[in-house]
Amino acid sequence: KETDRIAALRTELKKMGIHVEEANDSELFCSDFGATELPTNAFISIDTYDDHRMAMAFAPCAALVPGLGIAEPAVVSKSYPEYWDHLRHVGAVIDSKEADRA
Repeated sequence: KETDRIAALRTELKKMGIHVEEANDSELFCSDFGATELPTNAFISIDTYDDHRMAMAFAPCAALVPGLGIAEPAVVSKSYPEYWDHLRHVGAVIDSKEADRA
Protein backbone atom coordinates (compact mmCIF):
# COMPACT_ATOMS: atom_id res chain seq x y z
CA LYS A 1 0.00 0.00 0.00
CA GLU A 2 1.06 3.60 -0.53
CA THR A 3 0.92 4.78 3.08
CA ASP A 4 -0.16 4.03 6.64
CA ARG A 5 -3.60 5.55 6.09
CA ILE A 6 -4.62 5.48 9.75
CA ALA A 7 -1.60 7.54 10.79
CA ALA A 8 -1.97 9.79 7.74
CA LEU A 9 -5.65 10.43 8.44
CA ARG A 10 -4.90 11.30 12.06
CA THR A 11 -2.16 13.72 11.00
CA GLU A 12 -4.21 15.44 8.32
CA LEU A 13 -7.42 15.66 10.38
CA LYS A 14 -5.41 17.26 13.17
CA LYS A 15 -4.50 20.08 10.78
CA MET A 16 -8.22 20.90 10.69
CA GLY A 17 -8.49 20.75 14.47
CA ILE A 18 -10.11 17.32 14.49
CA HIS A 19 -8.51 14.96 16.97
CA VAL A 20 -9.16 11.28 16.51
CA GLU A 21 -8.05 8.21 18.40
CA GLU A 22 -7.13 4.84 17.01
CA ALA A 23 -8.70 1.56 18.05
CA ASN A 24 -7.76 -1.96 16.99
CA ASP A 25 -5.02 -0.70 14.64
CA SER A 26 -7.65 -0.15 11.97
CA GLU A 27 -10.38 2.15 13.30
CA LEU A 28 -10.54 5.84 14.06
CA PHE A 29 -12.99 7.51 16.41
CA CYS A 30 -13.61 11.05 17.51
CA SER A 31 -14.91 11.36 21.06
CA ASP A 32 -15.87 15.03 20.69
CA PHE A 33 -17.39 14.87 17.22
CA GLY A 34 -19.39 18.01 16.52
CA ALA A 35 -17.63 19.99 19.23
CA THR A 36 -14.73 20.97 16.99
CA GLU A 37 -14.92 24.29 15.20
CA LEU A 38 -13.40 23.99 11.79
CA PRO A 39 -10.80 26.64 10.97
CA THR A 40 -11.82 29.57 8.83
CA ASN A 41 -9.71 31.85 6.68
CA ALA A 42 -6.57 29.79 7.15
CA PHE A 43 -4.62 27.91 4.51
CA ILE A 44 -4.33 24.23 5.33
CA SER A 45 -2.36 21.97 3.05
CA ILE A 46 -3.38 18.32 3.15
CA ASP A 47 -0.50 16.00 2.32
CA THR A 48 -1.37 13.06 0.12
CA TYR A 49 1.58 10.79 0.97
CA ASP A 50 1.61 9.92 -2.72
CA ASP A 51 -1.73 8.17 -2.14
CA HIS A 52 -4.61 9.01 -4.47
CA ARG A 53 -7.13 7.91 -1.85
CA MET A 54 -5.94 10.62 0.53
CA ALA A 55 -6.47 13.34 -2.07
CA MET A 56 -9.93 12.09 -2.97
CA ALA A 57 -10.97 11.62 0.65
CA PHE A 58 -10.04 15.14 1.74
CA ALA A 59 -11.12 17.09 -1.34
CA PRO A 60 -14.81 17.32 -0.29
CA CYS A 61 -13.69 18.82 3.05
CA ALA A 62 -12.89 22.02 1.17
CA ALA A 63 -16.62 22.72 1.05
CA LEU A 64 -16.53 23.13 4.84
CA VAL A 65 -12.99 24.41 5.37
CA PRO A 66 -12.16 27.53 3.33
CA GLY A 67 -8.52 27.61 2.31
CA LEU A 68 -8.08 23.84 2.34
CA GLY A 69 -5.62 22.70 -0.28
CA ILE A 70 -4.53 19.29 -1.51
CA ALA A 71 -0.80 18.86 -1.99
CA GLU A 72 0.03 16.98 -5.18
CA PRO A 73 -3.51 16.84 -6.61
CA ALA A 74 -2.23 15.04 -9.71
CA VAL A 75 -1.82 11.90 -7.60
CA VAL A 76 -5.46 11.04 -8.43
CA SER A 77 -4.39 10.17 -11.97
CA LYS A 78 -3.42 6.73 -10.65
CA SER A 79 -7.02 5.63 -10.36
CA TYR A 80 -9.39 8.43 -11.33
CA PRO A 81 -7.87 10.92 -13.78
CA GLU A 82 -11.20 12.73 -14.21
CA TYR A 83 -11.70 13.25 -10.46
CA TRP A 84 -11.14 17.03 -10.40
CA ASP A 85 -13.22 17.55 -13.55
CA HIS A 86 -16.07 15.56 -12.06
CA LEU A 87 -15.92 17.60 -8.84
CA ARG A 88 -16.08 20.78 -10.92
CA HIS A 89 -19.08 19.35 -12.76
CA VAL A 90 -21.03 19.07 -9.47
CA GLY A 91 -20.15 22.61 -8.47
CA ALA A 92 -16.84 22.39 -6.62
CA VAL A 93 -14.49 25.31 -7.13
CA ILE A 94 -11.03 23.96 -7.84
CA ASP A 95 -8.19 26.40 -8.17
CA SER A 96 -5.09 24.54 -9.26
CA LYS A 97 -3.07 24.25 -12.40
CA GLU A 98 -1.73 20.92 -11.15
CA ALA A 99 -5.26 19.55 -10.75
CA ASP A 100 -5.91 20.58 -14.34
CA ARG A 101 -3.01 18.37 -15.44
CA ALA A 102 -4.16 15.37 -13.39
